[in-house]
Amino acid sequence: MDQNKSGSKEPDWTKNIKSSTVCNFFYGFFWVYAALGVIALIGMLTVVFTVKMPRGLLFSSIFTNVLVMAISATMALFHYLVCARALGA
Repeated sequence: MDQNKSGSKEPDWTKNIKSSTVCNFFYGFFWVYAALGVIALIGMLTVVFTVKMPRGLLFSSIFTNVLVMAISATMALFHYLVCARALGA
């Protein structure tokens, strides 16, 4: 990407986009991933305490739900960080 006249690598057409618009876009994704993590937690607790299944299958289900929660938390925090940086700039 070529540098513009001011020396930054940001394209000229993106300078008109407000930081609050960028923040709102990523903040929406923050809530989506946070909700996905909560749904995975509720699903895991429901499976662990109500469904009778073989131990191996239970551990597999728990591992999958913990993995989904970890990815959701990481993505939610990443999108929150992008939003915070957009407003702080």
